[in-house]
Amino acid sequence: MNAQQYADRIGVSKMRVSQYIKEGRISAVRVGRSYEIDPELADQQLKGSVSQRNGQAKSAPAKAAAASPPPAPPPTRTLIPSAGGKNSQSQALMKGGPTMAEAQRAREVYRAERERLALLREKEELLPAEAVKKEAFNLAKTIREALLNIPDRVANQFAAETDPQAVHLLLTGEISQALEQLANG
Repeated sequence: MNAQQYADRIGVSKMRVSQYIKEGRISAVRVGRSYEIDPELADQQLKGSVSQRNGQAKSAPAKAAAASPPPAPPPTRTLIPSAGGKNSQSQALMKGGPTMAEAQRAREVYRAERERLALLREKEELLPAEAVKKEAFNLAKTIREALLNIPDRVANQFAAETDPQAVHLLLTGEISQALEQLANG
């Protein structure tokens, strides 16, 4: 767990946990700019440290330990970014970002999604947006042309017709015929 989580667990501030790590009271592994802490080990280390600080009876070894200098801080490790240096994942790791397991899981989710999209493309269930736009444009153009040709075909019939209902029927029939031709290819 990280320093903030451990601080919340024991009821102190993150700064206090950082101070405990710096003083060597608890062991931690440095990951980027943050620390990973084994909570059980840290609890044991703090329990001994706190009981001594509260003035409880000290044994002879404890008195000798109190007189000796504080132990050296635990070794730390820092993750080094990849050669690119500017990619967001390595920078996130340097700032205490996702753990290795989280990064591997994210990578696997990304790979699975990429493979799913490739399969959909293979089955032709997924098309490039440009192809869809081009097809929609061509279809709209064909419909427009079919509808604009109607007046040329029926102009003479309309000129001879005086009954508005007959004009309406003729026009409806022509539009229906043009749409049927488009639907049948």
